Amino acid sequence: MIAAHPSRELRELAAELAALPVPETIEEEHASWNRICAALDAAPDATWEEVDADGVPCVWTSAGPSDACTILYCHGGAFAIGSPWHNRDMMSRIARAAGGRVLGVDYRLAPEHPFPAALDDTVAACRWLLESGVDPATVVLAGDSCGANLVLGAALRARDTGLPLPAAIAAISPWVDLTQAGWSYETNAARDPFVTKDSMDYLAASYLAGASAEDPAASQLFADLAGLPPVLVQVGAGEALLAESVSLVERLGRAGGFATLEIWPHGVHVWPMWAARVPEAQAAIERLAAFAVSAVAGAATASRVP
Repeated sequence: MIAAHPSRELRELAAELAALPVPETIEEEHASWNRICAALDAAPDATWEEVDADGVPCVWTSAGPSDACTILYCHGGAFAIGSPWHNRDMMSRIARAAGGRVLGVDYRLAPEHPFPAALDDTVAACRWLLESGVDPATVVLAGDSCGANLVLGAALRARDTGLPLPAAIAAISPWVDLTQAGWSYETNAARDPFVTKDSMDYLAASYLAGASAEDPAASQLFADLAGLPPVLVQVGAGEALLAESVSLVERLGRAGGFATLEIWPHGVHVWPMWAARVPEAQAAIERLAAFAVSAVAGAATASRVP
């Protein structure tokens, strides 16, 4: 159940984030993100293994039994910052909650590697996963912010190129409209401590390097969304990205897909990252994991139907 009132821990986190200075350059973004993530250590029982996924560095993590499903995870960071190690606590918690294992993709970053490098790496990691013998019916793609963009883009490319589709997709605080046209950039400007229109315009331009922000591979809100597996979208009511999350789910439905939208009343951008201290973050992870396990069970049942 999604709580109607914020916990003390979430109120404290929101206040801390709101007090942070707004980075003005990618270098400042790197430094700020490193400071934020330094305290987000992985669960002590988590295991880690670095692997080469056909040229793309990735990290396997699990925490306990790991045979229920396989989750390929793309971290956020506006295509310019971050790595699986920055998300190690959240990834290990997802693995434990789902009873599965998580493959974190360390995709190339902008501006040194602009669009579509990160998407190409995500697709390559998906292909490697399947070629290594993992049943696609047991795979869920998940990501936060721009990572949600990448896993949606990878699923669309898989659909268009004949690769097997995953059982489901989970998108946390998805950034899927690089034009920054959503109404919530204005209405939630005073509530979102992370995301501003100016900063996202700057970071989108760095990633796109001249490509169109309306390219469906860069902004899935402009894509034909037909034929995708079930999608879960989790977003905070006060996020600048709320509008595009709502639009994404609406467009998935109009395309004939099944999509679930969870609007968390007090969730900050990618709040599940703080599951070690915020009850709402752990609750969101558990709901995502339950969605993943249910989708995999449904895909397995469907595959057995003659």
